[in-house]
Amino acid sequence: FGRHSFLLLLLLSLSVSALLLQFAKALPKVWAPPATCSLPPFDLLPPLLPLSYSCYALPCPNLSHLFRHICPAAEMLELHRYSHVDWKPSPVVALATSVDGAVIAAARENGAIEVWIVASGSVGWHCELTIPGKRDAAISSLLWCFSESKKSSPRGRLFSSSLDGFISEWDLSTLEPKDIVKSYGGSVWHMASEPLQRSLNDLPTTMRRQPKGSVESDSDDGESDGSESDAEEIGAVQTQRVAVACDDGCIRLYTVSDDKDGMIYSHSFPCVQGRILSVAWSVDATKLFSGGSDGCIRCWDVGRIQEVYRITAGLGGHGSGSDMCVWSLLTLRDGTLVSGDSTGSTQFWDGKRGTLLQAYSCHGADVLALATSPSHHYVFAAGADGQVIQFQLVPESSRLADRVSSSAEEVAVVLGDKWVFCGKKRMHTHDVRALAVAFPIGEGETINKATRKKNKRIKISWMEQDMWKWAHPGVPMLISGGNDAKLFTYPANAFLAFHPHDVCFAPQQTQVKLAFEPDICNGVMLMAQYEHCLDVWEVPTGGGHSSQVKLGKGIVKSREGGDISLSKRKREASESRNNDKHCGISNCNGVQETGMRLCELPNGTKKNCCNSNIVKQMGKVKCPPPELLARIKCKSPNHISCSGLSGSGHLIAFSDQIKPRLCELEQQHTSDVSNRRGWSVRKRRLPRNLPPAHNIAFSADSSRLLLACPHNSIFVVDIENVDVLHRFEVVGSELLEHADIASPITRMCTSADGQWLAVSNVLGDATIFNLETFRQHWSIPRLDGGPITSMMFHPRNSCILVVATRANQLHVLDVEARQFGEWSRKNASSLPQRLLEFPGGIQGLSMSPCKMSSIIAYSSRAMCLIDFQKPVPQEKTKMTVPFTLKDKVASSHLDLSNGSNCNLQNGGTVQSDKNFIVVPFKDPVLFLQHLSDTSVLVIEKPWLDVLHQLPPPVYRHVYGT
Repeated sequence: FGRHSFLLLLLLSLSVSALLLQFAKALPKVWAPPATCSLPPFDLLPPLLPLSYSCYALPCPNLSHLFRHICPAAEMLELHRYSHVDWKPSPVVALATSVDGAVIAAARENGAIEVWIVASGSVGWHCELTIPGKRDAAISSLLWCFSESKKSSPRGRLFSSSLDGFISEWDLSTLEPKDIVKSYGGSVWHMASEPLQRSLNDLPTTMRRQPKGSVESDSDDGESDGSESDAEEIGAVQTQRVAVACDDGCIRLYTVSDDKDGMIYSHSFPCVQGRILSVAWSVDATKLFSGGSDGCIRCWDVGRIQEVYRITAGLGGHGSGSDMCVWSLLTLRDGTLVSGDSTGSTQFWDGKRGTLLQAYSCHGADVLALATSPSHHYVFAAGADGQVIQFQLVPESSRLADRVSSSAEEVAVVLGDKWVFCGKKRMHTHDVRALAVAFPIGEGETINKATRKKNKRIKISWMEQDMWKWAHPGVPMLISGGNDAKLFTYPANAFLAFHPHDVCFAPQQTQVKLAFEPDICNGVMLMAQYEHCLDVWEVPTGGGHSSQVKLGKGIVKSREGGDISLSKRKREASESRNNDKHCGISNCNGVQETGMRLCELPNGTKKNCCNSNIVKQMGKVKCPPPELLARIKCKSPNHISCSGLSGSGHLIAFSDQIKPRLCELEQQHTSDVSNRRGWSVRKRRLPRNLPPAHNIAFSADSSRLLLACPHNSIFVVDIENVDVLHRFEVVGSELLEHADIASPITRMCTSADGQWLAVSNVLGDATIFNLETFRQHWSIPRLDGGPITSMMFHPRNSCILVVATRANQLHVLDVEARQFGEWSRKNASSLPQRLLEFPGGIQGLSMSPCKMSSIIAYSSRAMCLIDFQKPVPQEKTKMTVPFTLKDKVASSHLDLSNGSNCNLQNGGTVQSDKNFIVVPFKDPVLFLQHLSDTSVLVIEKPWLDVLHQLPPPVYRHVYGT
């Protein structure tokens, strides 16, 4: 044994010597130091550095000296990271799909309603509208109804019901209720619209496209006049009935006919014991099914207005009881009735006879929502345990299977056909309260179609590439929402085959505004908008410790503020040179500790080490925390819809659904030196009869207030004289096919010289106004066929406007010349795929105050560093083979300067090709903005901290605990 061990050791030593010899020969070629070199040593690189750098820690005293000569001097970018802003998203309580299937509406517990555009991939999902909520508002359900007016939107008309006993129709152009109707029966728990008879030719192309093995048409032999014209023309349907489940145990019918009349009460059904919690129409609209708090399901004849039969739902589940509730009902094309109750049971009933077909108790808590695929072959159930479960109809014979796949007639369930449990997914951490099925419009597919043919898509580990395999135009997708405030999408026809997609990584983000050079404080002023108040902070920009990250040819310095912990922090270069023998850690009290410290090696182990060139510091950095200057509370029951902060920092404007308000922040001077400085808020007058605003902005000199109001009106208010100087009327760049399509102004920004005002609406129409002459200067053509997600003028050149669209396209516009800039004319069709597939979509832009070409496009998930003076990179394939020792040394000199993709410590990937450097965030980012050419302010919040603010989920036992 000893002889063999000696031989093995000898062979191993010879191999290592040969490798070291090859490594030494390569050093003069790879590590020839350039003439000017001023990079910090290797041990100072921070946590955002790729793993191929930070994990390369060897006990070699001269190794860090080699890293000093990797590349020439680069620019430093300092990150000020704060998480003091409160962020508490509201749970999703209801989902509804529009008439055309391309848009979904999501209602939240605080009364807010969001309208989301459904995209055919992970890129393109966009919340185009947000209707502010109201104090103590509790929306129970949402509903889209067909509109017979030819000028109306193809999406339909949006209705919401609440537990206060009112039903509201929403005007999506003014974001206000168009009509409010009483239920006459207390709280409204659920609404269901009568299914309309349609022909296949009348449906959108995306809705007609069905996968292989499914029914080609969703048409059925429903009850109609008997004439073929009713099936050919949708205009033949004059009215649509809506069933409302009320708290008094009664179902009430309403009719939705003309847009002007709204919802009209028709008649009521007999009252029953308990509450009516759910209601569903049969496919032929001749029967109504209702589920109540008494555990019974009742079938009603709509024509005779009487009860047909009653089902005791508890017989097929865990058991019956007086407290059992039937939360959801669903009817299928074959007449099957599906129910979900508070015992966690999902039951399938014969809708004609009321007999139980099958029952499953797969949920560990209440079943709160049900949905079905367009072919009605799959049923999805979601509940309070956070699970989404799929059931599938399995025919008994091959003859019936062929009939189901080829026939467009009504599918009849014969003896032997069964609904079977297929599988489940648990993406939500809390209760799942709503399900909906939508159809992607495929707009993003056509936008990026040409680019995808030219460039091969880079497979990035931190992007959800699974969605690209199944998300295509016309393929139905299931959408779920719940108490964790998130929305997830699943393929409706391949539920278990692919991973779901997180639509909103940071739901209901807190709106943040920044004043760079305020007159009333030394640092920068930051304002955070909440439902009923505004917080104004002073954020210090000096002091504290920083660290550096090398990205491409640039270096990023990260600074933590407040009590934020640095996971792996590096010291300054000066500290490293002065304290080479002693290791210092800055704790939260600012005390410097000396002595031995832990060093983390590439294999994950930790050991004591005194070599400062290879040590990673752990601890907290003490920086001056942000100071809360003032909290402005709004006594109105309506939520604050928008707000603005002047550049000087002393003026604050906000608006709700009633009127806009203006306040002034003043500093109180006291004689007591020991007392901290105080601040007071004083109300300022505004002109009378100003309508509520959707967007607010100040001019560059803080002398004018700009209000974007309903009906495409923009008011220019002189703050000093309390007078309306001018009123702009926004006119679209092209005539709309539908006159009353929602088009409120969603984006507004002003130039630094105060001459230009840029606005854009929901549809993507952008307009430039001249604030000096009060004239419309330019109507920009609709870019990329979709809405604008962010826009801003350059701080140094007011004629340059940078615009980001829903398709992740960037456009540089020359406002004065009324044309696209030179960069857009050259590169608009050749942007790199890493930008077009930017995770989360571009939500904001930040420009360097002095550098004309530097810009950061960011979302809540990542940021992209762009330099307009550098060429647009060509896509390259990702290196997936693990780096060897020689590869690490060589790549640190070659790859980041010539282009590569490197793994990050937080599981992400840095894509570097000299330009368009994409860096993912570990925590959701709410706001990012340049403070200077070398510093950036980042407002972030760990998602775990957000989850701790939500109500606790249903207890679930974990194996082994």
